[in-house]
Amino acid sequence: MGDVVQSDQLQLLRTLSQTLKDAKHHREQSLVAENRLAHAQHQEQNWVQRLRQAASAACASKAQLDEASAARRMASTIWQAQAADQRMNKAVYFHAERAKEHEQVQCRA
Repeated sequence: MGDVVQSDQLQLLRTLSQTLKDAKHHREQSLVAENRLAHAQHQEQNWVQRLRQAASAACASKAQLDEASAARRMASTIWQAQAADQRMNKAVYFHAERAKEHEQVQCRA
């Protein structure tokens, strides 16, 4: 009976140890995510500041307004191109995976 209790206690210690390891790992992931969020928020603040400066400059003259509008259109085009590029990369990866699966099936046959 003493061996059973000791075995149960050992199993409990192993479970607790693994739980602590998991908690530490999740905490580390959380800290990384928090740092990324802080960095993204800082970048967002920089963009807001730049946009405010661009808006002020745009009000100063028609030429500056045209430049800010062109920059906005260019940024929008870049964002759209990046989104399209990401979609294309996903499609290429998907088709490459399908081709690899097809080759594996054919090699087995």
